This record gives sequence, C-alpha cells and structure tokens, in this order.
Amino acid sequence: MAGFLYKYRTIDDAHLERVSRIFTHNELWFSRSRDFNDPFDCKFQLSYDSTDKQKKDYLGKTFGGKNPGGSNRSSRRFWARQNIGVFDEPDFKRGMEEGLDEIIAGIGIYSLSKVCDDLLMWAHYASAHTGLCIEFRDLGFISRALEVTYSNQYPTLNRIIEGDLACQEKMLLTKSSHWKYEEEWRIIDYEDGPGVKSFPGQLLTGVIFGCRMSKDHEHLVREWCKDRDPRVTFQRMQQAPTSYELEIVDG
Repeated sequence: MAGFLYKYRTIDDAHLERVSRIFTHNELWFSRSRDFNDPFDCKFQLSYDSTDKQKKDYLGKTFGGKNPGGSNRSSRRFWARQNIGVFDEPDFKRGMEEGLDEIIAGIGIYSLSKVCDDLLMWAHYASAHTGLCIEFRDLGFISRALEVTYSNQYPTLNRIIEGDLACQEKMLLTKSSHWKYEEEWRIIDYEDGPGVKSFPGQLLTGVIFGCRMSKDHEHLVREWCKDRDPRVTFQRMQQAPTSYELEIVDG
C-alpha cells in the first residue's frame, strides 16, 4: 500500500500565488540547490583514487573528442596515455569540481518529507505554524522521490570510477546530520531542470492547517480546493496539552 509524502508551505504575500497554483493548476516549483537555505547542501569532496588504466579510460571517454589527435579509439588511448599527469594538476582538479557545480546548478529539485508533525519544520517552512502541510500520495510522479541520507562528512565522489550521474545523485541526496529530523525525500529533474512541473491531481490527497493559521487563510485554501476531484481531506494541528508535541485533528 502506498504511503504519503508531505510538503510544508508558508502562506504570505510573497508565496501566495505559487502556493495557490499547487491546488488550482496542479503545479509544483522545482528549485535549484543554490537557492536552498543550507549553504552546505550539495557540498562534496573529490577523490581521484583509481588505477592508471581507469584514469586513461576516463580521459579517453570524457576528453578524447576534444584533443588534436582525433576522436577514433586509438587516438583517444594515445592522448590519454600522454596526459594522465593532469590528475595531479591543481587547475585540472579545480575544473573537475567546477564542472560538477555547474551540472548541479542546472538540476531541478522538489523537497518533501516523510513526517507532517515535526515542530521545527512547522516553524521553519510553514512560517511559525501559520502555514500548511500538503499531503501527497506516494505514487506515480511523487514516487520518483529519493530518500536523503545524512552524514557528518561531505560525500566523497570519484568521477573516474563512479561516473557523473552517480556522483550527482550522491551530491543531491546527502545532507548534514543536523537535518536528519526532516526525513527528507527529493524528486530530481535532471532533464528539464528548475521551474514549474505539472503533477497528476489525484496525488494531492490532503491539507493540514497549522495550529496558528488565520481563519482568512484557511478559508482561502478551502476555496482553492473546492473544485478538486477527488476531494481533499482537511485536518489541522493543535498543541498537545501536556507535552511539546503536535496532534492532528479533523479539520
């Protein structure tokens, strides 16, 4: 049976239109990693540990067509043998790092969470509990989401052995252990990059109102949802009476 993933959102003048279009047009905004609130997001360290053969193969495949010797197989091998020393040059290493940074800058990311009742996430991403949390069924478009792993160290990438796609995924799906409470999942768009994406409307199944959401904003959200088919469920968060917890009640 499919589970659910959640999106915390602020409702204010700056975000109103984008949030409304989630409900009225089935649109999600995919961000760039450089726009995230964590400056450590997508940080990495490169490793060049590999055999001479692996380095030659990497150079031949990656840069072979750009050398004066031509693009056939034998010329690529010759060029790679002659240039294997570039892996020790600071400019080459800097270029390898900058190349990955440029690739990541063109990728679109949509962040979701496995949890809907985290106090810190309501405070950070739903404007001090005045916003909302949107429930998506983990099927189809939403099921493309991949789980984020958490670490105390930057992920180590080896472009020579792993290849660029594996390195990109490792960068995009590794965050500091400080963020572990978020239980984040990410939908990654390598091809079309950041911007607006459409999703099947039936995947949006519910709305949870923050415990401090205004009546005006609650009315607005209900208006956005009135024509949705299937209908969404409404719930709200309330503060637990004796503990630092949130409780979900029907809305």
